[in-house]
Amino acid sequence: MWQIYSAMANTNGGIVILGIKENKSKGIFEVQGVKNIEKRIQDFWNTINGNKTNRNLLRDEDVQKLNIQGMDVGRQNMAL
Repeated sequence: MWQIYSAMANTNGGIVILGIKENKSKGIFEVQGVKNIEKRIQDFWNTINGNKTNRNLLRDEDVQKLNIQGMDVGRQNMAL
């Protein structure tokens, strides 16, 4: 996750969605969901505001919990 965050910070940004898996053999994406999504989001904020990054480039609205097909997924939007 942090390599992706760094790469997006050094380019034009992007979107990360947790809980979606790419099935390359079928050429599709499948919803798998994320257990304890609220805890994962809180852990993300604790880490990003701690010593993992030089600077937090995200706002609260950039990290969201979504429900797709009855499963929780996480979305991080970094538009630079």
